[in-house]
Amino acid sequence: MEERDPYQERANELNLGISELDDQHQAFFMHTVALRKALTEGLGGRDKLMRTLRYLDTFVDEHFRAEESYMRRHNYPGILIHRAEHESFAKAVAEFKRKSLDLEARGEVLSFLAVEIEHRLEKWMTDHIMKLDRKMAEYLRERM
Repeated sequence: MEERDPYQERANELNLGISELDDQHQAFFMHTVALRKALTEGLGGRDKLMRTLRYLDTFVDEHFRAEESYMRRHNYPGILIHRAEHESFAKAVAEFKRKSLDLEARGEVLSFLAVEIEHRLEKWMTDHIMKLDRKMAEYLRERM
């Protein structure tokens, strides 16, 4: 009997049927899983947190730009709400970076912040990707 992989099942749930966005969502998922594993296994949580924060800079820039380009190109009616969600997440990422640099400068432990970030990333997958992005993708696929 083949053992099911809950990580792969979750990763598959993020697919929207638009390959560029799906690839970006998969990378986001893998970074979230790697951070979670580092925290739960106690292996390199600080380094993984810093790599995750650097990755999130790229994700916020490239992925949000890609999604918003699709929405503009196909006149997605929910673009303003969607863009507001992107802006809110980008601000949260900037705040997490600020907090991590502040904690590090003071020589304090980053583990509580890392847990907070991991929870926020998980919430983003559930609330944004699985709901708002899915709704957007359904609209876009009908017009592509």
